[in-house]
Amino acid sequence: MQGVTNWFPYNLPKVLTAKNIIIAEGEKDCDNLQRWLGKNGLDSWAATTFIITDKKRIGKCCQHLKNKNVFLCADIDGSEKNYKGETYMYQTVGPIVSKVAKSTKVLELQLDPGEDVSDLIENNPDQLLTDINNIDNMPDWHLNYFIDESEVPKEVLDINKRQAVVRAAPKTAVLCENETSDNDDRPFLLYDIPGTREFFRNKCIPNPRAENDRRHKPSINLFDYWLAWPHRRTYDKIVFDPSGKNAPSVYNTWQGFIPSKGAKKCKLILKHIREVAVNGNEKHFDWLMDWFGILFKILQQSHVVPQ
Repeated sequence: MQGVTNWFPYNLPKVLTAKNIIIAEGEKDCDNLQRWLGKNGLDSWAATTFIITDKKRIGKCCQHLKNKNVFLCADIDGSEKNYKGETYMYQTVGPIVSKVAKSTKVLELQLDPGEDVSDLIENNPDQLLTDINNIDNMPDWHLNYFIDESEVPKEVLDINKRQAVVRAAPKTAVLCENETSDNDDRPFLLYDIPGTREFFRNKCIPNPRAENDRRHKPSINLFDYWLAWPHRRTYDKIVFDPSGKNAPSVYNTWQGFIPSKGAKKCKLILKHIREVAVNGNEKHFDWLMDWFGILFKILQQSHVVPQ
């Protein structure tokens, strides 16, 4: 294979003319899928696969998927095979395809562990046709679509609960949620990445890759592992939005009203409002309490008291 500069997806002639592309695992599944699609009159569909695992070469293959609707169809390997098929399709192929395709969805099929799409074609083709007809309701691919947390070191998961990478102009920084200090009311602190790496310099964990490959070091720095982990928390910006309608890629500092420790009951305030502000009028008191409630529930809107 040395000297090859152009890489193409399997079943290229069909891929070039189709609008909808199913990426399967292996030539066998691809051939079976293509025959099944033809028999069912699904002429706008094509099946393909990548015979390679190198990300750069997969990227070159994906150039032929521009402006096409792509559906990822993984083998269900399950825990017995360390989720090999699912990991390859959703964590290797998915990120590359999504950069060029018009849309990238997951073709969720009714498969048991150890089965692939060829098994479904042989044993239950009607179910496959139902799944294809229901394609609009299939989930969009995203980086966290498949993640087996049992394979991730607990230390990395713990860090990810309280830390995130965020774009904080003019630099990218590490956001650390402030949960320990009683005298500091700031919801989070920002640290630069070099300084954080220095803080974690002496914190290492066993390198999972070293178990089956002696070329890798037996241990790896905890911070570097988390920083390179595809599923770490990452945000494009920091906002204060009481509406809570911010995108998942935005870190919202609004966490709701949190009563301070030692807060006292407000009986005297309520008594003052009832007896002085509304002069004992229970109807006016109830209206004023409802208005206060709206103020705290819908903070993003201005509220004017009618004259």
